[in-house]
Amino acid sequence: MVQVDKRDLRGGEKNWQWVKKGIPLRVEIGPRDIASGNVMLYRRDQDPKEKIQISAQDLVSRVTQILDEMQQNYYAQAKSIRDENINDGIKDFQEFRAYFTPKNSERPEIHGGFVKAKWCESRESEGMLADLKVTIRNLPLEQSGTSGTCVLTGKPATTDAIFAKSY
Repeated sequence: MVQVDKRDLRGGEKNWQWVKKGIPLRVEIGPRDIASGNVMLYRRDQDPKEKIQISAQDLVSRVTQILDEMQQNYYAQAKSIRDENINDGIKDFQEFRAYFTPKNSERPEIHGGFVKAKWCESRESEGMLADLKVTIRNLPLEQSGTSGTCVLTGKPATTDAIFAKSY
């Protein structure tokens, strides 16, 4: 294997190496930046060519603020994706089975999403999930407090559960 010296890489290749490593905030300091007392910041949550110029003196205080802002952005984005992919309209096992049965048998992994439904917390219901390769992903901390019927067994249930296909 040929070892490439990092200094021999072009700028875009160097940047891509950091992006692949998952670095959230990249700080670049060049000779002109040193002369002007500034640094350049590149945020992972923005376009790779978008940069922020700040003074070197403000770097430490601004990094914490920017990282907090990035965390909030990523959290909001993940929450939005989660909420858009939760189906809470499934009421019985027949609908549940249809939802988690792959429409394309050659690519069963492409069917899915999350189902939020009532669960009676019985052992027998967990066995029903195994055939579909579905598992209970979590029990939301904020329960609705309502009563209903278990989506798996049809028995009375009060617990909300999130179900999803395991791959």
